[in-house]
Formats: sequence, structure tokens, C-alpha cells
Amino acid sequence: MDSGTVAIIVASIGAGGIFTELVKGIAKTVKGKHHTEQTFIKQRDYQARKRYQMEEYAHALRQDLLKQGVRLEDIRPWPDL
Repeated sequence: MDSGTVAIIVASIGAGGIFTELVKGIAKTVKGKHHTEQTFIKQRDYQARKRYQMEEYAHALRQDLLKQGVRLEDIRPWPDL
């Protein structure tokens, strides 16, 4: 084996090790971002459900007030969101 062949083999082994570590690092980053995105989506969906429940509740209260004879003008207007 001449020195050129040895140099190529050593470089290949070193590059393979570096490449493996690089792929592991990228995978951890992607998994971390994926987890963060999933957490954000779950939180967003939870908040949307709670807002919807509050809107339904407010609507039911308005309907109850109207059934009890409260005039529409005496009920606070819907907020501008």
C-alpha cells in the first residue's frame, strides 16, 4: 500500500465519523423542532376550544336574558375582537 492509498482510507474513515455525528445532530434538531411545533399546535387548539366554549356560554346567557324579558338594548354589545 502506498501512502496515497493510506491517506485516502484514513480520510474516508474520518469523514464517515464526522458525517455520522453531523446526521445525529441534524436529527436531534429536527426532533426538537418537531416536538416544539407539536406543543405549539396542541396549545393553540386548546385555546381555540376554550374560546369557542366561552362564545357558546356567552350566547346562551344572552338568550336567557332575552327570554327573561331583558331588552336587547340593555345587554352589553359583543366585543370587537
